[in-house]
Amino acid sequence: MSTTLYGIVFFANVTLRSDNAEAVAKNNGQWCITGDIELDRATEYHGTLNGENLEIEFPQKNGKIKKEHYEIFDHKWRKLIELTRLIDLLPVWMKLYV
Repeated sequence: MSTTLYGIVFFANVTLRSDNAEAVAKNNGQWCITGDIELDRATEYHGTLNGENLEIEFPQKNGKIKKEHYEIFDHKWRKLIELTRLIDLLPVWMKLYV
């Protein structure tokens, strides 16, 4: 018996800005990130970058802040076709290396 889990993973090309120029020096902060929640294109988000992890703040209706975890997928913007090719290779990679 095997278990298969399905879910949605969102990829977004974003431009990160920071008071610390070294933090976003790679490709002028134009990175591809991945997470479980879709980002609104018209919204500017605040967050905390820690290595390859990005905690993005989402203001809630009750005034509280909810933080969601995203990961840096690449330090450059990616096209959808590039992501599709990379994801198609994932099952092959897992069979070989896991």
